[in-house]
Amino acid sequence: MSVEDDLVVLSGDRKVIRLGWTSNLGWARPYINQDQRGPKPKAYSELLQEGDLVWLEED
Repeated sequence: MSVEDDLVVLSGDRKVIRLGWTSNLGWARPYINQDQRGPKPKAYSELLQEGDLVWLEED
């Protein structure tokens, strides 16, 4: 895993949070139609772009 595989976010209270890539995000495949999904993502960059707003919840 490299730094490029990490997701770096800024929380509402201005804390920097770094999340490493995990393979269990395979559910986030792109929608094609009711019966088909695209390939499983291999990096956060396939799901998000700089400036996207995301909701994070701690387990």
